[in-house]
Amino acid sequence: MVALFYEGDFICGGFLAESYQFVITAAHCVDGFQMSSMTINAGLQTLSSKASGQYRNVSNWEVNPNYYTSSTSILNDIAVIKLSSSFDMNDDVSLCCLPSYSTSIPTVGESAVIIGWGETISGDTSSVSDNLLQATIEIESSSSYCDVTSTSASQFCAGYGTTDTCQGDSGSPLMTTINNLWTCTGIVSFGVDGCGHSGYYTRVSYFRSFIDNATLYL
Repeated sequence: MVALFYEGDFICGGFLAESYQFVITAAHCVDGFQMSSMTINAGLQTLSSKASGQYRNVSNWEVNPNYYTSSTSILNDIAVIKLSSSFDMNDDVSLCCLPSYSTSIPTVGESAVIIGWGETISGDTSSVSDNLLQATIEIESSSSYCDVTSTSASQFCAGYGTTDTCQGDSGSPLMTTINNLWTCTGIVSFGVDGCGHSGYYTRVSYFRSFIDNATLYL
């Protein structure tokens, strides 16, 4: 888990994958921003103690070429960031496993863990959590709050009761277990009608080719 800071302010989450020099996050977390003003911090438990973690500048990034956003939806919401240098592996900094190229991962009904520093009260920017939080939710089928009928290959819905991700959690990983290993199978994308309902997640397995190509050529 990493934190993205822009001009010193926390904006999004992300995770390390493939190598310690690459971060995967949501496209809307970087699109329109200046690379020179963004830093990535790893090894944090609390945002207020970011000086105790590691930080790196951004060397380059690639937003998925099919990324699209409108007033009601976001599609192909994924980006790969290349850091100026690799993070150092330690007890607090590690890589997240990636799923295979199967677009059926994760599956409806499967339990998942979400983590992030996002708002704990919808619409209240002062409620952004200083502590890294986690919760257990469930992969869901379409609902009135999350309808992926036409885009189910690239997105999925997840939530559990009023347990949900919120503003500030964008780009953070959703993890499920594959072969007894925690695997980053989703990326927090967006929600509808505030927080506390099921929300939209980018399906990582659908974008494995994009991730592999980005980490190879960035």
